[in-house]
Amino acid sequence: MGHIKTSCKKAKACKVCQREGHEPGSPDCKYFVQPSEMAVAFQGKDNTLSNFYPCEIKAFGEVQQSAEHAYQFTKAIRSGDMVAVQKIRESSTALEAKRISHTVKDPVG
Repeated sequence: MGHIKTSCKKAKACKVCQREGHEPGSPDCKYFVQPSEMAVAFQGKDNTLSNFYPCEIKAFGEVQQSAEHAYQFTKAIRSGDMVAVQKIRESSTALEAKRISHTVKDPVG
């Protein structure tokens, strides 16, 4: 017989504190922190903290166009996928590099 969520006798536990009765991010969690007014929100490729922001960064001795390029380039190199490595080298945008990385095979599994 399979497991059905509605018939599960085990109550949901918070993934942060492991206690039952609330979800992560709830004020009921002992690890809850009130959002700070000093927090800096960022998003989008035009923000300097974005992985997609154009910059020069070295990975394996080669200059990449963004942190995203460098991350995906490193991932492809470490998995030995030289076809993906070359495609990432040639990609013109960080989004393109990220999409190429979805084809990279895990060398272990």
